[in-house]
Amino acid sequence: MASALTVTMVGIVTSRDLNVFSGGLYWVALVCLWRELSARSQRQMLWIVAASLPGLVVGVTSGTPHLWQRALSANSGMISMLIAVGFISLLPTATLQRPQAGLKGLLCTFANVHLVGAIINYSSVIIFGDRMARGRGLRLDQAMVLSRAFASAGFWSPFFATMAVALGYAPGAQFVVLLEAGMAMALLSLGVCIWDIKKAGGLAAFEGIGLSVRGMQLPALIGAIVLGAQWLTPAWTVLSTVTLVCPAMVCCLSFLRPGKLSSASVALVALVAHVRSEFPRHANELALFLAVGMFGVSLIPLLGLLPSTVVLANFRLVEASLGLSAVVVAALFGIHPLVSIAVLTRLVHTDSVNANVLGFVIVAGWAISSAVGPLSGQNLVIQGRYGVSSTALMRANLGYAVWMGIGAVGCIFFIL
Repeated sequence: MASALTVTMVGIVTSRDLNVFSGGLYWVALVCLWRELSARSQRQMLWIVAASLPGLVVGVTSGTPHLWQRALSANSGMISMLIAVGFISLLPTATLQRPQAGLKGLLCTFANVHLVGAIINYSSVIIFGDRMARGRGLRLDQAMVLSRAFASAGFWSPFFATMAVALGYAPGAQFVVLLEAGMAMALLSLGVCIWDIKKAGGLAAFEGIGLSVRGMQLPALIGAIVLGAQWLTPAWTVLSTVTLVCPAMVCCLSFLRPGKLSSASVALVALVAHVRSEFPRHANELALFLAVGMFGVSLIPLLGLLPSTVVLANFRLVEASLGLSAVVVAALFGIHPLVSIAVLTRLVHTDSVNANVLGFVIVAGWAISSAVGPLSGQNLVIQGRYGVSSTALMRANLGYAVWMGIGAVGCIFFIL
């Protein structure tokens, strides 16, 4: 896994696509770590890989280019980011935020994950998830807030790939309009979170993390570096930047700060120990992300069998609502929202519809699906890293998806 991470970082710095090599190394690591996987992760991975086979067979017989390379390397960048963020645990500042219970704890946790996640994406789920778990795993209510707080940043954040997809698939969509509607949806997400946990009788017992200046120094530093990197090197994605920043920052701070990594020899020992002891603990996440990546690639040849005829000449309130519902329902069956969005935009005459409505359906479909879908990125992290059942989390978020869908329909009405 260390060699795969190194290959990914070299590819980022040299602007070369080395994902095939890093992906292959991750699959080799998975074979070596198979016995470390939980029984549930083993079953899930085998089922997902089996579900991928029909699409891969169709792709091979139809001559889809680079199919196996893409299947083996899919999600390798995400895996590298997850491993890179793990280096942060070596810094003493990683545990400075104190627990905070009740409504204040929920509000602080939501704000932490949402605002930091809007800049550094999935990394915030790991940073704040680790601080809440404190080595004990997460309760279902904590996992709900963590998943929803991050996903709701997708309604408006310009640093999410979904916003770029929305502006690309919906030519003429105005970012300001999507931002205003997205902010309203994020506030609704917070309100539904509070209501759900209060209704379940667990608001007073909710254990979150508080806001503190010292505790926010590290996420703020990472966010500032990401913003700077996006300005200096626009070709780098947020994911790539975080993958480089976290290990580099740990290595630099280990020589500049006293304490846990106070000397070069101690730093080296700590880093080696981290690689040997912590990397194997990513086995469950590794298996899930590799399998889901293969499943996503296997859908591409099947999409090619769909007719390219435009079906929806109009895309107003009813059509937009049905399209949004279809994206969310598809996510419940493990289909990535970006795949559903690609299908939806093929059925819509994008040049003649309200671009703002189509753009909002794209970002809202992704944000809601990301929270409720059992195979979404952050829910895979929560399942693999903190032992929360993906099925239980999906069921807990079904009502949330309904309320957010109603709110999205209201936003579509006002955009029209």
